Amino acid sequence: MSIQQSIHNGIVYRLCAKLQLTKIYDSLLKVYQFILRKLILLFNIKKKSNLKVFFEYYNHFTHPYFKKRYYGERAPLSWTDLKSSKIVHCIQQCSPKYKEKKIIIEPNDHVLVIGASLGIYKPSELVMRSNEISNFIASSAISRVLIGNNEIFNHAKIYFSNSALKKFFIYPEFSCVPKVNEFYIEEKKKNFSNRKIRFLSIASDFKKKAVDLLIDAFIESKVSSELTLVCHNVPDHFKKKVFKNKNIYLIEDIPLTEKKKDRLYRNSDVYINTTHIDGGTVAVNALEYGLPIITHTYHRGKSYVENGNGFLLNEPMKYYEPKNYGINWNSINDYLEQVKILKNSGGYAHVQNQFINCLKHYEKQPRDIFDHGILSLKLAKNNNLEKSNQILIDLYNQVSSE
Repeated sequence: MSIQQSIHNGIVYRLCAKLQLTKIYDSLLKVYQFILRKLILLFNIKKKSNLKVFFEYYNHFTHPYFKKRYYGERAPLSWTDLKSSKIVHCIQQCSPKYKEKKIIIEPNDHVLVIGASLGIYKPSELVMRSNEISNFIASSAISRVLIGNNEIFNHAKIYFSNSALKKFFIYPEFSCVPKVNEFYIEEKKKNFSNRKIRFLSIASDFKKKAVDLLIDAFIESKVSSELTLVCHNVPDHFKKKVFKNKNIYLIEDIPLTEKKKDRLYRNSDVYINTTHIDGGTVAVNALEYGLPIITHTYHRGKSYVENGNGFLLNEPMKYYEPKNYGINWNSINDYLEQVKILKNSGGYAHVQNQFINCLKHYEKQPRDIFDHGILSLKLAKNNNLEKSNQILIDLYNQVSSE
């Protein structure tokens, strides 16, 4: 979500929002998608199927991942209009207008976000009313809850009843389209001589993505490697640190063009996925390019490093930890304030040290870059788009027949 918020914090967007232009734009988008789906339905364009599944109309705030994943060429089906559909696939929450349909909800970041379907939004209220959300999931209103194979399901076990948990369906949330092959990585290995190792990190927000820890760790490590950092809102005092270090290259574009993104991944050796909260589309991209990954053990982190294809860093706090979420903090800003306090008291020093050790490891053991890269590519192939789409289609068929 931070990518949307970062883009929409700009002056142009805020001006458009104030002038109600975003609402007009969304209305036009909805009309366009309605007509397009009618044409697809009428002429049976693209993927032929008897399945009638409605996927909600995207708008200006839709996450780029979901827009790419569920629309156009990557979509498992040609999406129909609401009236002709039997199933509705919702992201995060569902609407009362779908009550006559079979509903599949995909909570992207946290299972309690389903509470938004009932008008519950604040973390504290979500936790307090988790039984209500559990009953809603267990009811006939919901057919399935779709989640990836990560820590999210363990969170669900804490909040929901067994009846609700029976509705959960774990599927490969990655829909990877590998951009390289093993031969490419082997050739990269052969051409690697005494050049500097190239680390890459793409962060949509400085605070939320823990960019400060990475910058300080890289400078303190004194490695001879290079770091390309993509982040648009680095504070001035950190920019000064970056500009003093000849091995750090800062790119402030947001969003990156596909062409520039492709060039960055191809020219890099190791990907660093930093975060204090959530995120990982950029890590999925790294798998597609066969890059080792360094990331945190947040609820989604283990999904990206699960077969020895990189390193996981243990952090002292996690935003969605059930013992704290909605209890000790009631918003992302509350949480980031707690992170700041802990950082100031040295509570994140061990995370920075882990960063340093990982950077030094790849510099001392460059062969691991390519061995881990092969494993990343294998993970991408095991979670490919075709597999993900087929599992979704099988699920739709199952729900449709119930």
